Order: sequence, then structure tokens, then C-alpha cells
Amino acid sequence: MLTAPVTGCQPSSVRVRLRAFANGDIDGLWFWQNVDGTYKRACRFDFSNVYKSGGREVVDYQQSCVNGAKGAPWQATVERNTSDWATVDLVLTYRPVGGGKKRAHRASAFNRSGESGLSSQSIML
Repeated sequence: MLTAPVTGCQPSSVRVRLRAFANGDIDGLWFWQNVDGTYKRACRFDFSNVYKSGGREVVDYQQSCVNGAKGAPWQATVERNTSDWATVDLVLTYRPVGGGKKRAHRASAFNRSGESGLSSQSIML
């Protein structure tokens, strides 16, 4: 689900690949932060429905974190996989929490039916 960050600065741009996204079958993502060897929820990204803007498919999203921090609304272009239309890539802006020290993160996707397991890959954010 996760790929390497596009930048190493804070905030970070993170490319995520979402299988079975289709027209918005995924409502959002949780980013989980490794704290003392255990992954704990850190920040949530809620997605709008897919819509057209400037001739491209986009989603609006907003980051909210367990510590109460809330990010400004952002927009991401929906990049469809040419061999599997339901799989998309999104580049999200992530503002890490926790004092600026980079930590390993994993992600899970959710919708009204439930939540996925954690991604198999982790990235430093």
C-alpha cells in the first residue's frame, strides 16, 4: 500500500497505492506510528468522493490526528492504474506528529464495512 516518500522534508509527500479503490470504495486511511516497537494510530485521512476538477479525477482529504491536531484540506489527483482501473495511486501530504523525530509508519484503509490490516511496508516519516 505504501511507497517511499516523495520528499524527506516535513511535511512529507507520501504515494499510496489503493487496490479496489474504484469510485471511492475506500473512505480513508489511518497512518500508524511505531512507538517503542508497537504500531499505534497516529493520523487519519478522510477522503471525499471522487469528482472531476480541471479535466482530472481528484479527491479532497483532510488529516486529523489522535493528539487533536487537524490539517488543512488538501486535494489529490486520482492516478488510475492502466491495467486495473480500480487500483489508484494518490500522493498525500502528511504532517507527522510527535516532536519531529522520524518514525516508521504503516497504513490501513477503511470504509463503512471495516478496516484492512496494516500495510506490509513501512516508511520513515
